[in-house]
Amino acid sequence: MAAAMKHLEEALAADPGETWLAKPKRPMTLAKEAALDKAMTQRQTRGHLPPALLPLPPPEDLGLVPGVLRRHTRQPRLLHRSPGPAPFGRLTREDHLMQAHRPAVFGALLGLIRAASAAGDFWVQNDFCARVKGASDEHPVTYEDPVTEKKTVHGTADGRKACLEHCLTYVATQAIVAGLGARALGIKVHPAAAAAALAISFGTHYAADRRVPGAGLLEKLATKTGKGGLYRLADFGINGAFHLDNAWHHGWETVAALIATTGAETR
Repeated sequence: MAAAMKHLEEALAADPGETWLAKPKRPMTLAKEAALDKAMTQRQTRGHLPPALLPLPPPEDLGLVPGVLRRHTRQPRLLHRSPGPAPFGRLTREDHLMQAHRPAVFGALLGLIRAASAAGDFWVQNDFCARVKGASDEHPVTYEDPVTEKKTVHGTADGRKACLEHCLTYVATQAIVAGLGARALGIKVHPAAAAAALAISFGTHYAADRRVPGAGLLEKLATKTGKGGLYRLADFGINGAFHLDNAWHHGWETVAALIATTGAETR
C-alpha cells in the first residue's frame, strides 16, 4: 500500500497537469441525445405505461430537438371517449375499464329484468292470453269473455297466437324497463348484446308458457327429473307448475342479464 502511494505521488510530481485519472467527456451530439432519449423511453414503458400515457413535456420544450420529442405529442386516448360503440366482441381501452365494474352492471340489469318480467307476466299479460296460450286441438280451451260472457273454443292455432302475443308484450316490457333503468343508472348496453339477451328471454319464455297438457316442455322436464309430482301439485296453497315455471324463467333471466353486460359502457 505504501509503495502504491509513493508511486502515485511521484507521478503527480512529474506532471501535475496529467489527466489520465479521469478522461474528459466529449459533448453529446444530437443523434446520440435522440438515441438516448428513445432508449430511456423504451425502458420506462416496458412493463409499465403504454407510450400514449407518458406525461407530455412542457410546451416550450417541443420542437427544440426536431424528431426527438415528436412522439410525445400524442394525446392520451384514455382520456377521450370513442365516438361510438366498439364492434360487438371487440373491446377498447374504455371497455377494459368497464370490465372492472361488470359485476355491478350485471346486478343492476338482473334486477331490472326481473322486475320487468314480473310486470310483463302478471300486469301486462291479458286474461285471454293467459288462458288460451296452452290450447291445442287435442286439448281445446273454452274461453268465456268476462264482459260479454260469450264462450269460444280455441285449438292449436289460437294457442300459439296467444302465446306469441304474450311473449312479445313480455319482452317489450323487459326492453322498456331495462332500457330506461340502465339509462338512469348511466349504463350503456351494447345493441347486439341487448338483442341477444331479449332473444334468449323470448325463446325460453315461449317454450315454457306453451303448456300443452302432456306435451309441454316443463311438464316433460319435470317428469324426467323426478319433479312430476311437484308439477301436478295444486293444493295446500301451493301450485307446483307455477313455481317450476318461475324457477325456469329466473334462471334464463340470469343468463340474459349476463349476456347483456357484454360490451357495456358507462355514459
